[in-house]
Amino acid sequence: MYSVSIQFPEIAKILLEADPELVLCQDRYGKSSLHLAVDTGNEEIVRLLLEHGADVNVRCHEGLTPLMYCCTPDPDGMRVGVLKLLLESGAAIALKDHRGKRSALHIAVISGNVVAVEILIAAGADVNEIDKTLRTPLTHAISYGVRGPVVNEVFMRIIMLLVSAGAELNVRVSESCNPLLTSALLKSDTLVKYFLSLGADCNIKFSSGVTPSLVCASNGDLATLKPLIYHNCDLTIKGNVYKRKWRLEFILDTFELAYMEGYLDLCTLMIRSGYPVSTLRHVFARDLAETEENTAVQLDFMDHPHLTLCNSPRLPPDFRETLKWFLEVASNPRSLRDEAVRVIRLCLGQRLILGIETLPLPSFVKNYILFNHLLLN
Repeated sequence: MYSVSIQFPEIAKILLEADPELVLCQDRYGKSSLHLAVDTGNEEIVRLLLEHGADVNVRCHEGLTPLMYCCTPDPDGMRVGVLKLLLESGAAIALKDHRGKRSALHIAVISGNVVAVEILIAAGADVNEIDKTLRTPLTHAISYGVRGPVVNEVFMRIIMLLVSAGAELNVRVSESCNPLLTSALLKSDTLVKYFLSLGADCNIKFSSGVTPSLVCASNGDLATLKPLIYHNCDLTIKGNVYKRKWRLEFILDTFELAYMEGYLDLCTLMIRSGYPVSTLRHVFARDLAETEENTAVQLDFMDHPHLTLCNSPRLPPDFRETLKWFLEVASNPRSLRDEAVRVIRLCLGQRLILGIETLPLPSFVKNYILFNHLLLN
């Protein structure tokens, strides 16, 4: 094993010919000579070990195979030849490690090893495999690739490779394995737009009641909510929201959650996008009455176990003016134009983007129905 680790193939060959059983030796961590050879990226030594009977699928104590070792970060590409050799020699791509239940593809994705991802996909790796954390290779790529508003270029390439290879966009096993929801949680409007354009379900809902738009409302994420509205997401779908402060669980839709959190800019956008606020007239009237006087000090201490914005710590200085506008909209019927837009969007549903093109309408009307005047700025 020492001759392998220091890359002396001549000595390794002499030792193996003298004692063929040496190829089966493992250190205290369960690493075999083949693991060590793969680590060095020395294709000559890897081939030598395989020719002398090394088990191509041997595992260390953590369950990692030589193929998995080969999929770790490889910025210089020195292990590409070794990776191909292992696959040609029968390395099993479906095996998983013991701790994270991750396959070689999971490891390649997490490591940002684009070449390994390409090779494994070509070899038939399952791009929808779920690990112990209930993440797929695609959601791992999203989690590791998104840093603020920017998507890392390397991980974006991996995301596109996985999608092209058939990665499922509407997985419902859990929140953590759904790419659209993961992107929304990370506030990546870039990826949300990307997945929606490929047919991701903007209304996908999980057993917890979470939807992508509810995530945006919880985070106050206006940039990510816009593409969801553009693709005609249903803002009235309700989900379970637990508030630790009151130890109460609420059943709220996207508008109601944003309102309770004090994200009035999101609420304003949703109202302008056709959210039906007429049923919340009493809520706006009550909150206006309760904040009639200077309540800047009271807001943190008022305890309302119902839909209200009075407990939000993030209200803007002019929130009462916004509340008055909410109440005015809720107290009056929609205009005929807005009602027509609502009905058209309701009829087309998630076929809105494609369906609008088939309607015999002027371009400016189509743009109005798509809310381009609200969303594309």
